Amino acid sequence: MKFVNRFVLGLLAVGIATAASAQDLTGTLKKIKDTGSITIGYRESSIPFSYLDDKQQPIGYAMDLCMKVVDAVKADLKMPNLKLNLQPVTSSNRIPLLQNGTIDMECGSTTNSVARQQQVSFGPTYFVINVSAAVKKSSGVKTLAGNDRRSAAQAVREDEERRHQGDLRQGPRRVVPASYTGSCRGIRDG
Repeated sequence: MKFVNRFVLGLLAVGIATAASAQDLTGTLKKIKDTGSITIGYRESSIPFSYLDDKQQPIGYAMDLCMKVVDAVKADLKMPNLKLNLQPVTSSNRIPLLQNGTIDMECGSTTNSVARQQQVSFGPTYFVINVSAAVKKSSGVKTLAGNDRRSAAQAVREDEERRHQGDLRQGPRRVVPASYTGSCRGIRDG
């Protein structure tokens, strides 16, 4: 619970909600106050962060944290009846929708990269992942450079895909998109 409180305070500090009175409000918080609503962008299948349950309602870890932020915004603005709008987003439209004001906050699994920090603000990091490759122990492959002429199956995932495509293009290899299963990538004989 302490982490959630720190997370909410961190988001408040980066601009989601920072002002204490109506005359001090600017940006997103002013928009929320003026419209009487907050719009949360959510992912439909970014398990376990943001995904749809059997009733087609967004749930997940990121959604839980974002609801804490909504509660803090309601309290800060003294607007207990603040309307909550939920807007599905995709990996390709979430940042443009934040930039153009369609959504006020995105609740999903967006990678915090230097390039994206030039476009939008991020709250504190709450999940860290290490990208790696999985191979059969008997394959003899010890590094991506040692992949030789094998094909690499890889999940189609945001920045990771572009970064690893660059890594894999260093040799005569072929990248084969694979469905994301929550695990990783694999190098297969090919």
